[in-house]
Amino acid sequence: LALLLAEINTELSDQRIMRLTMRKAALVRTESQLSQMRLLMRGLCEDVGFKNDNIQVEIGRGCENLAIARSLLATVFLNTVSNSIKYSNLDFENAWCSFKMMFVDRDDPIWDQNRVSRKFRRNGLMMTTTDNGVGVPKDDLERVFEKETRIKNPYAVSGLGLGLYHLRRTVEALDGKVWMISNEKDSRKTFGFSTRIFTLLPETVAR
Repeated sequence: LALLLAEINTELSDQRIMRLTMRKAALVRTESQLSQMRLLMRGLCEDVGFKNDNIQVEIGRGCENLAIARSLLATVFLNTVSNSIKYSNLDFENAWCSFKMMFVDRDDPIWDQNRVSRKFRRNGLMMTTTDNGVGVPKDDLERVFEKETRIKNPYAVSGLGLGLYHLRRTVEALDGKVWMISNEKDSRKTFGFSTRIFTLLPETVAR
């Protein structure tokens, strides 16, 4: 998995990213692709004691078949899900991670449900990665996307701190947005999760 992530992230040069917007991708069966990617997580899951079956995937209506580059889908899924697994609460045997994708518009209820600022609200393909791990301190929510940044916590396994940096770089080059929210420890029961990463891509990237 580490080698695959390194290959995907380093190959996405600025020129290759721009080609993703110019070239019409072939239709991708998202369920099949995401199932294969989930299997790639087995090694990482075994290393940290995370149950692979606890990676949940949900595909919204209209997302079953998408004209999206496989490398782009892999960049979003592998980087965000691996991050959630690495920062899972390893003392909690029911640790889980959820990946969802759906089309949204500016008036979609998801914005208010997740307390998302109006500056981020737009039509597009939304992918969210949610977990019940250790969470991220409020002051570090932007830093996690900076190059070679790793947030300290007692559970995280080693890494280079490049995955979320490459994710944001790729998505913003496609005129998309990536951001994270994290609930404080005393409010996690209220909202049902610790951390959620949002990846919003223009509809033109996937249709």
